[in-house]
Amino acid sequence: MPAPESGAMSIIERHRYLNELIAAMEDGQTKVITGIRRCGKTFLLFHLFREYLRSQGVDDAQVIEVRLDEPDDRELRDPDRLYHYVLDRIVDERTHYVLIDEIQQAISAEEFRAINVARPLVYDVLNGFLNRGNLDVYVSGSNSRFLSTDILTEFRGRGEEIRLHPFSFEEVASLREESPAEFLDEYLRYGGMPDVVLNPDERWRRRYLDSLFDGTYSADIIQRYGIRRPAEMDALARYLASNVGNLTSAANITRGLTAAGSDISSTTTIEYLRDLSESFIVDAVPQAELAGKEILNPSMKYYFEDVGLRNAVLDFPRLDRGRLAENVVYNELTVRGYGVHVGRVTVRAMRKGKREYRRDECDFVADGLGSRVYVQVVWSLEGEGVYEREMRPFQEIGDAYPKAIIVADQRGRSVEPNGVLVLGLVDFLLDEHSIP
Repeated sequence: MPAPESGAMSIIERHRYLNELIAAMEDGQTKVITGIRRCGKTFLLFHLFREYLRSQGVDDAQVIEVRLDEPDDRELRDPDRLYHYVLDRIVDERTHYVLIDEIQQAISAEEFRAINVARPLVYDVLNGFLNRGNLDVYVSGSNSRFLSTDILTEFRGRGEEIRLHPFSFEEVASLREESPAEFLDEYLRYGGMPDVVLNPDERWRRRYLDSLFDGTYSADIIQRYGIRRPAEMDALARYLASNVGNLTSAANITRGLTAAGSDISSTTTIEYLRDLSESFIVDAVPQAELAGKEILNPSMKYYFEDVGLRNAVLDFPRLDRGRLAENVVYNELTVRGYGVHVGRVTVRAMRKGKREYRRDECDFVADGLGSRVYVQVVWSLEGEGVYEREMRPFQEIGDAYPKAIIVADQRGRSVEPNGVLVLGLVDFLLDEHSIP
């Protein structure tokens, strides 16, 4: 669904991701740009990075472009043709930059279904490019089963992932003239998919997000994974969208769907959850016991890569700000490079002579390089018992790592007497260094 003409189109430069590409230039590895479809991978690679190469004096003849999603390059989905096409365009001994878009199109349906037992031919093609010595290879793709998962294995330690996300709130704010607080609800409703951000027409946004999920993501998943029951996949997506931020498991999801009239099995639920995750539509976030640090299988929370897609799955219901704020904070933490899981604290206490256990949850435990921060997300701290409820897990965590409560309906920051940072959602989203 093309965007209508909107006059002078603003450009968000995506500095974070462009700088990652620049830092990885000519390092002897295949750079794999992953992310949900339509989040801007093609623009990053073929416009922003290509323009950077030109600015550094790289001749056009040194850049070899292949767009496997385009009809003109469809025959290059055959790995042998792709290999020879690239080699035929090497004009001299200078470094040549190979840019390949949607590389998963070079994996046949048969190879994809057998990917756990057989090696797709395109892996050998990419490794063969690196063996040439003067090829610097960049590929993009929209499926993690053979990209994120296989970078460290099938590419023989010669691949690295650059994960691209939809526009962050800070990136959107760079285009807007009004105060960021004024368009927070808009961001929570429509998210950060590039075409949505760059087109202000609300009707068009809704139609686009609907068509993106139904006509692109669902269709891709059904075709790629050979989904035989697409209605069950849609029901699962709706269940996850309705339960963003809730701890659940495949067994619980299956029970919820069967109670609504489905006859889906737990095995099918697990497969479909994997398919949605591998297509970068949702992230599965495990829960861990903070005292013992063990992962508590099978408890998970699911968050959507883009909140606009979540709302489209549910036909744009009334804004559930609490759930959406939590989803947006999770996405921002992952953009900033944190590894994130849900924390649980189990407290033992004696009551009337009996030992009892109380379990409190910390929304996010965010681990960086040698650092950790505990994060609670709440729409408002107003209301009886809310402040105490949000603080309680922090009081029970027995370490000195920083702790923060992100509050959606307030601005600014303060530090409580116990050292906990209380921070407005907009302030968190606009400042990468807002939490320690």
